[in-house]
Amino acid sequence: MRLTLRTLLAYLDDILEPAQAKEIGSKISESNFAVDLVNRIRDVMRRRRLTSPDLEGPASGLDPNVVAEYLDNVLPPEKVPDVERVCLESDVHLAEAAACHQILTAALGEPVQILHQSREHMYALVPVAKPAAAQVEEAVQRPIANDEPSKATASVEHVERKAAAKTVAETDTGTEFENAIPDFLRPRPLWKRAMPYTVVGLIAVVWVGLLYMGDIFPEAASDGTGEVVADGANLNGQLAGNINDGRPLSISGANSDAGDFGTEPDNIATTPSPMNEEPIDPPAPLDEAVGGDPVVDAVPPGGLNLPAATVGKPATEPADKVAVNVPEVKPKPGAVPAPVVAPAPAAPLLQYNSPSGILLRYDSLAEGWMVMSPRAIIHPGERFAAPEPFDAVINIGDALARATLVSGSVARILPPTKAAGIGFGIEQGRVILQPVSKSVGNNEDENAEEKPVVLAVAVRDELWRVELLSQNTVCGIEIIPVQPSQPDQEFGIDMYFGRIFVTAGSVRFADGTGKVQLINGPGWRSLTPSDRAAEANAPAPVTGPPLLTIPVWLDPVARKSVDRTVKRSATLYAREFDVKRPLAENVHSLIKDDRPYISALAVKSLALTGNYTAMAEALNAAHEESRMAAIIGLRNWLPLKKENGELLKQTLQKRFAPKEADIVLRLLWGYSEADLTDRATSEQLVMWLDDNSLIVREAAFYHIYRLTATKYDYVALRPPAQRRAAINRWEERIKEEGALIAPVGE
Repeated sequence: MRLTLRTLLAYLDDILEPAQAKEIGSKISESNFAVDLVNRIRDVMRRRRLTSPDLEGPASGLDPNVVAEYLDNVLPPEKVPDVERVCLESDVHLAEAAACHQILTAALGEPVQILHQSREHMYALVPVAKPAAAQVEEAVQRPIANDEPSKATASVEHVERKAAAKTVAETDTGTEFENAIPDFLRPRPLWKRAMPYTVVGLIAVVWVGLLYMGDIFPEAASDGTGEVVADGANLNGQLAGNINDGRPLSISGANSDAGDFGTEPDNIATTPSPMNEEPIDPPAPLDEAVGGDPVVDAVPPGGLNLPAATVGKPATEPADKVAVNVPEVKPKPGAVPAPVVAPAPAAPLLQYNSPSGILLRYDSLAEGWMVMSPRAIIHPGERFAAPEPFDAVINIGDALARATLVSGSVARILPPTKAAGIGFGIEQGRVILQPVSKSVGNNEDENAEEKPVVLAVAVRDELWRVELLSQNTVCGIEIIPVQPSQPDQEFGIDMYFGRIFVTAGSVRFADGTGKVQLINGPGWRSLTPSDRAAEANAPAPVTGPPLLTIPVWLDPVARKSVDRTVKRSATLYAREFDVKRPLAENVHSLIKDDRPYISALAVKSLALTGNYTAMAEALNAAHEESRMAAIIGLRNWLPLKKENGELLKQTLQKRFAPKEADIVLRLLWGYSEADLTDRATSEQLVMWLDDNSLIVREAAFYHIYRLTATKYDYVALRPPAQRRAAINRWEERIKEEGALIAPVGE
């Protein structure tokens, strides 16, 4: 499918087939011109005070009928380039074409709702035919000369015939007009409008009537075998005729379960007694009836007084009591009861619960990161990310726990594992885990024993178990990816730096190797693999260091005290997200935004989702904040896979000169402290501080300042003469110490 302006408008209005939309979306992402055009279309449609194209004159540009044929895809192919050229050259015509396409999509895709008042107004515009009788009367009442009686008579007849013919014509015209009115413009009949309310009213009346009739005429209970259970108070001296069919009779209130076994008693006898008696004891439990005597006395201690009852022919001689013979029920030989299988515990439900902000979810079908709607359900296996500056709150289960995904974090939901029924796989960032406090005033909850909330946490190839032992526990887990210090570096076990913090309550932590640690708040432990290995090999248990200062991201007061400018920028940034479009289409154009903070947020969001092509483009952004975000994002992305280095090399060669691309790639791989003890490496970095490329100067200074913690008042954006003073000081340092970092032993 070709990428044209019309197909681009169809893609933006979401009327393409899924396969076509995916194809056009991939073509848009590959073309910088298409991405810019998408953002331009959205901008001109939102722009205020944009004039409309003239219908006549030299400024008209395009004929409206030609534009209509273009939007309907019926314009001859030789005229299409002229229409697209005018739209691309004029914001007015581009906005007009895009807006018309959007309106047509909405009008043709959904039925139009027309108010009843509008219909009445349209009907009133049609002139009503004048009655024929009135015309005849008007003609008759007209003065007639005495000397022309025949003419008057003829005139009256002529008027009557003419009025009758006109009436028939107008009647036909009115009928034709009424028949020409579409069905959706006709007023609905009264019975159709009243039908829903009538049905609802009838259902309500029937429901109330059933409740009322049930209270007046209680139905006979059933014992589960189809046998009627009759109340002795309603027998009135005889049994109902409809039970005289050989089926056994079970009397409600008697201590008999004979009806449960489906056997007929040998005889039934009753004694007359007064109607009002004491309440009858409830029947014995089922297990006692099964294991008891084969004959169960139907009369409890103290006697049972019921009116006389007969089956068929009335009894002549009343008996003193009613006895029911029940045979002993024996289990079938060889029958083995089926084992009771406990139902598998259902995985807790996870729900995105932030009323505002942005949470991204990776859509494997669209192959992109989409914006999640508030209150959306998160399923096991799904990856999600919280871009800066938005935190995301996720409810775990029904008032079980709450997880807060701090901005700049990427995680996934784990399926049930051997560690716990639910958990998180943290790829990078910070996650805060808290149990949900019990509701106050619930005696059952207050008296119940506190149970720990058990969650699984996966980092890289490791699986941990975290138990939140008390209701006031606040636990934070931080996973920071390790950046490379040389090309194609092998990290070994230390692929990340990690820490677990407990600011309140207690946490039981198991790292999967059998070692379990109890962390009481305030306290913390290192989760870095090399640190945990050193603790495991230590001859004595290692006591964790105290938590002297609570991290800002764990301090609720510090997190709420955000600068007003940051809040406003976050609000503006959130408006750029469209839940129907991938992240790359939402924020890619913001890299070139005039506002530095918005541009930097866009680069950080793209870096968080691993969009390396957009990060490579951001290396030439206009703002320093955006360029530094691209440098850090690419350094985090490079060591994730072995092929990332080659992919980045090919991308940089498309955007930079060959020599400059090699320098930028080397700077992105980074340096270590050992590298800066080498004189040649130190001199090379200092020389790059005066390079003609801005990104080369900034990346070189980034490593020098990161490893030496010295600036010498160097700013990469300054003119060469002002940069020279700081560079001279770096060169003097190399001459004195032999390198940027003095070698050990010298």
